[in-house]
This record gives sequence, structure tokens and C-alpha cells, in this order.
Amino acid sequence: MEQRHSRAYRPSALRIAVLAASIAALPAMASAATYTYVYTGPKFANTTDNLSIYVTTPSALAPSTVYTTLPNGAYGTFDIHAGANSFSMPLQPNGFFVNTDAKGNIASWYIVSDVNTLTSATPMSGRDYQVYSMDTLSPAVPIPGGVTGRYSYDQGSIVDFFASCAGIAGCTLAGSRQPYVYLFGENSIPAGGGVGTGIWQQGFWTKVVNNPGTATCEKETGDITSAQGKITAKGPGYVVINRVTITYNACTNYALNNASKVRVGMKATYKAIGNKGTVMATDLSIN
Repeated sequence: MEQRHSRAYRPSALRIAVLAASIAALPAMASAATYTYVYTGPKFANTTDNLSIYVTTPSALAPSTVYTTLPNGAYGTFDIHAGANSFSMPLQPNGFFVNTDAKGNIASWYIVSDVNTLTSATPMSGRDYQVYSMDTLSPAVPIPGGVTGRYSYDQGSIVDFFASCAGIAGCTLAGSRQPYVYLFGENSIPAGGGVGTGIWQQGFWTKVVNNPGTATCEKETGDITSAQGKITAKGPGYVVINRVTITYNACTNYALNNASKVRVGMKATYKAIGNKGTVMATDLSIN
């Protein structure tokens, strides 16, 4: 499958403000839980970089359902974790193709976000940010729209376009004679893998139930497990460690130690109720 680059850009302060206003305008959910689906992607080839996807919905995704757009009231982001090239982009309704299995889990998907600041002139100028993730390997659900075969990989890129290469270090002419500089471009296809080999890396999804806040602290009960590891994803009221979603609330003994805030890549130690999937932390320490 040919890798592609779509036009996209780092969200401006205005775009972020518009997104925040859109979220604020969603119907109030004070009396009902919402759901956040968190995707943790595999490492990009030859790096420790990867991407995450966060999708928050006002109700759980339905079982055995084909989604060709974001559900009503849903919103989310793509996050690229790549050091100085890290960036975040809002999900786009027309770039969301997700199929669920009989239990309502996301089992096959093609999710893409691409917007741009390019001029309409020829040659054009401006910056593109583009991200997508797909996994169509599951035989249990249909292949989502926009994909024609069985694939599994993530990709992100940053490209600057110029009117001329004059004085621009690293500038190259595309086949259309368009000057450009590829600032960043990574994907998760492993060496020796890809189309024709059947060798792919796969990420995983976890589902977090965002229960409405309560004035009192209600202790969870059940078997206690404990572990430590690196945080691979995070969101309001949860972190993902060792492929387990660790939720926490007012009852959790929570310590940031010397950190100012929780970040992906930090180490953490926890004790929790439960032993797989999504668990509730009784103790969570961020190092």
C-alpha cells in the first residue's frame, strides 16, 4: 500500500479556542457517564515515538456497528509523541471510519486528520501536518471505508512548502516542481514488513468510563493488584500503564512527587482494584 501524505497543520490558538468552545457547547452530561476510547499506537519504525488517539463519546459505541463519521456529540484528538516534533490535532468528523465487534470494542478502523495553511498560489507555500491510523486486520468485522485491504500502521508527518527553494536548506522539488522540505515523517511499518509480507505492528484500544463527579468518596472493593511501568497514554482521570487503563478518583492516594504534571513516558507505580483491562487505583505514584 502506498503511503500517502495529506495536508494538515498544527492547530493554531484560534483553532484550539474554537474546539474548546465546541466542546463547551455540547449537551450537558452531568447526570450520565461519558466514555473515552484511548488508542496507544506501536512504536514508529527505528524510534521510540508513537501516536495516541482520544475519542470521547456521550454514550458507549454500539456493538457490531459501522461508523462512517464521529458519533453525535463526540470529540477527540490525535497526539504525536515525537520529542521536539510532538503535536496534537483535533479529530475530524469526516475522517472517522470505525467498526465495532459484538461487544462494542473498536476492532477495525481508519482515522485521519488533515487540515492545512497552504496558499492557493502555484507553487503553494505553508505548512502541512497530517496523521492517520488504520488497522483492518480483524476478520470479525468489515474493512472500514477508505481502505481496500488488510493493513495495520500509523503515520504522521510535517511538511513545509515554499514558492522557491532559493536559500532554503534541504529543499527538494516534487514531481510537480513544487518546492518542499520534509521536516518530520514516521510510520510504524517494521523493517521487512508491510504489504505482501503480512508483518505489521498493532496498537490497542482501552475504554474509560467517565463517571459523573460525586460529593462523597466511595471506596471500591475487590482484589488488589500492584505493578509499575511507563505511562503510554493519559487523559482526565486515567493513565495507561503496561496496556492497563488505571483510573483514579477522590479516593486514590495520588502523588506527583517531583513532577509538575503527568506526561506520557513518565514512570508510575500503582495498586488497584482488579487485574486486567481497566482498574481503579487505590494508590498511584508518578515518578
